[in-house]
Amino acid sequence: MMKRLFYLMLGLVVLAGCHKGGSGDPVEPEEEVLTLDEHRFEVLADGETISVQVVSNVEYTVTIPDAFRPWLSEESSKVSKTHVFAVSVNDEPKVREGYVLFSGGSLKDTVFITQRPVAKDFTETVSGVSLEMVYVQGGTFQMGASEDDDEAFDWEKPDHEVTLSDYYIGKYEVTQGLWERVMGTTIEEQRDKAIEYWNEDLDLYGKGSENPMYYVSWNEAQEFCTKLSQLTGKKYVLPTEAQWEYAARGGAKSQGYKYSGGNDIDEVAWYWGNSAEKYSTSPVGLKKANELGIYDMTGNVWEWCSDWYSSNYYANSPQTDPVGPETGSYRVYRGGSWDIHAQYCRVSFRGDRSPYFRNKGLGFRVALLP
Repeated sequence: MMKRLFYLMLGLVVLAGCHKGGSGDPVEPEEEVLTLDEHRFEVLADGETISVQVVSNVEYTVTIPDAFRPWLSEESSKVSKTHVFAVSVNDEPKVREGYVLFSGGSLKDTVFITQRPVAKDFTETVSGVSLEMVYVQGGTFQMGASEDDDEAFDWEKPDHEVTLSDYYIGKYEVTQGLWERVMGTTIEEQRDKAIEYWNEDLDLYGKGSENPMYYVSWNEAQEFCTKLSQLTGKKYVLPTEAQWEYAARGGAKSQGYKYSGGNDIDEVAWYWGNSAEKYSTSPVGLKKANELGIYDMTGNVWEWCSDWYSSNYYANSPQTDPVGPETGSYRVYRGGSWDIHAQYCRVSFRGDRSPYFRNKGLGFRVALLP
């Protein structure tokens, strides 16, 4: 009896030893992993080299997708498992995004690369027509009108601090020539839409490929941006109200002028005081540019912005990159026009209309994010 009990206890000890992984157990091989020391890089616009170290002991290959090879290349071999990649200067007016794939059998790891563009103005040709864009360096400014501005209306107040990121904005208002190439309709056809909207006869108020486009609703301006984006491969939009005012004030180069580019409205704008006799718009770019080299942000035609309008939005506006209220009934327009008096052409003045509204003095310009 005692012997049986001894052997039974001995068997339990052996089983327990096996459960704990005794020295006689087979050892499972460690699972292979492919590990990199860095996975994400923010690269300078002027270009630079980046270094990636493989820290695991596995066989692998390195692949740069063909789409990224024009600006991304490998400069070293994998002898030391340290890979150096060269990123060229980003001359395109948009952020570059690419990646490098490390793979070994079923194992994979990826390095992601982002590169902002060189900060500069650029011109591109759209269906044979030039589109010039001005780089606007982001910054902080006082938006709106101060309490002691006797010409300002309540809906221009309070003045408040706003900080914007970098962006691009059109050097000129969208011209009739560019509109026709992108949208396929003429100023006469746009006038006919306005006749239907107003149910009355309307005339043309300046016709020519270099005249600003007018008789354009907010909805059509948005459609233009969508089609322009498809043609160029970039993301064109209407500027936000804050982007519009910051650019009109001259951005980081602002001299604090009353109008965009100066305090003498006749130098910088087409408005009622110098357009009543001819009673029409004028070709873009004939007046003095503002501090950033942008034309006609005061006068010629009003300009649609992307925001919904609220008369008290400034009291609750976010400080950083505000985009306007979430909802509304009317859209913002800014800048004054050829058929309006000087008081309404100040850089802080705000107007609002239905997104379906169109008339003889309302157009737009485009913006672009890097």
